[in-house]
Amino acid sequence: MQGPHLIVAAIGATFSERVHGIGRAPVLLVPPFPGLLMCRNIRTLHNFQPPATDEEIRAASLQFVRKLCGFTRPSKANEPAFGRAVDRVAEAAHELLDSLVANTPPRDREVEARKARARAAARFPPAASRARRHEDQVQGLQAQGDELQPVADRG
Repeated sequence: MQGPHLIVAAIGATFSERVHGIGRAPVLLVPPFPGLLMCRNIRTLHNFQPPATDEEIRAASLQFVRKLCGFTRPSKANEPAFGRAVDRVAEAAHELLDSLVANTPPRDREVEARKARARAAARFPPAASRARRHEDQVQGLQAQGDELQPVADRG
């Protein structure tokens, strides 16, 4: 197999089983696609002041398991396995966050939230600005002579 690959192993496997793919841990080698590596909704929890809460860690674990499964709510038959997976991922996240060492001072949550809001405002302008941009696009298409198709009335 050529190129770098991401190793995905079963949750609950021992370290040796995960690394060597032996025992009860099925190991799957998959090519590393950007969307596969991390869910956009999972936020960094390490090195913040105040530290991540149990609820934040659980929410990130839930998002991770949802991403792996491909559904937001499990069926009745899958509920126990889904819940166990969320619990185990949360435990692993707690263990990881507790053992990480930071070389930089903790970041302030409020400052980071303000930065995120500023980035979002730049990416997603207010509705009035979007409407103006849409009108400019429509006028540009009309100026090019392109015909606009009416949208069917949904009423």
